[in-house]
Amino acid sequence: MANQPSSYSTELSRESLGALLTRVHHHRVPGVLEATDGDIVKRLYIKDGNVIYASSTDRLDRLGPYLLDEERITPAQLEELAELRRRGEKRFGRLLMDEGILSPAEIKEAIQAQVGRIAWSLFSWRRGHARFNLQELRERNAIRIQQPILNMVLRGTRLGCDEEMALDALGGPESRLVAGYDAEEVIDIGLDRDEYRLLYAIDGDLSVQDLITASGLDGAETLRTLFAFKTLGLIHPRSLEDGSRRVLLKRSRTRE
Repeated sequence: MANQPSSYSTELSRESLGALLTRVHHHRVPGVLEATDGDIVKRLYIKDGNVIYASSTDRLDRLGPYLLDEERITPAQLEELAELRRRGEKRFGRLLMDEGILSPAEIKEAIQAQVGRIAWSLFSWRRGHARFNLQELRERNAIRIQQPILNMVLRGTRLGCDEEMALDALGGPESRLVAGYDAEEVIDIGLDRDEYRLLYAIDGDLSVQDLITASGLDGAETLRTLFAFKTLGLIHPRSLEDGSRRVLLKRSRTRE
């Protein structure tokens, strides 16, 4: 770890969260990614190739508002729980149990979903600053999630981008794309059948528009998926130096 940089940072107006997470993952290091936009600070805790926890200073990201949004509690229950917490020292989850509103198993599931929502929400940020600090993570007294980073980048980038952004990043509808990857990489990312079929079709000759036409996904979903592939470093617009790189990859797999 001594040879690794101690931090990576970017402005989210220039580089997406997915691109930063992909860089972090390739170094295989633990640490905390902190994203700041105005007064809001959100953190992703990363270890062993997974996002294991997320936190936020936004009051709307707390467990109570999450349960209210999901219609797991009523506004009256939320107000009552807030008053009980103000009068005592019990944590919100403990109050949910003690008041018989949710079972321990239901609370665990809700906290995991709430933490996951904080993490996913960062993929929609188009401004602010993000910084990853390399550090060993101490055990936290918190309910963890185990979200593989590369799969999160794939899903989050697709959810958080729009068609115009994707098309611009890919070089326009007539841009021809080249792919470069190995089997272990796409298995680690967790591509489904349609996603892999789209990736495998990229041969350096088909344009972005050709791929949209031939894809089993709809046009907007194809664009977002191609953008996610680019963010993950699986593809890039073709240049004169690329030659037949993608064709050679196909042939090498066929012989195995």
